Amino acid sequence: MSAAFLTLICLIFRYCIKTYVIDKKTPSRNDVRYFIDFLIQAITVVVVSVPEGIILICLNYQLFIIKFNVSLSGLPLAVTLALAYAVRVCR
Repeated sequence: MSAAFLTLICLIFRYCIKTYVIDKKTPSRNDVRYFIDFLIQAITVVVVSVPEGIILICLNYQLFIIKFNVSLSGLPLAVTLALAYAVRVCR
């Protein structure tokens, strides 16, 4: 979670410095789109990292697989691909 927050802060800080300090532009409605994109990127960090953590936290991983007959090894990749597709379709 802290990595996502740090990602969000860095992206916003970099954009604001480049746009408002270096280029000396005034804030506009178009800037909101950039901030929403930055938020989506931060949420992506959380979505990708949470399934990895679930796998590591599960103490009885082998029992979980046998009991529920599922494999979690492909979950992070599946979530990443689904999120990338959804973001691309929304644009």
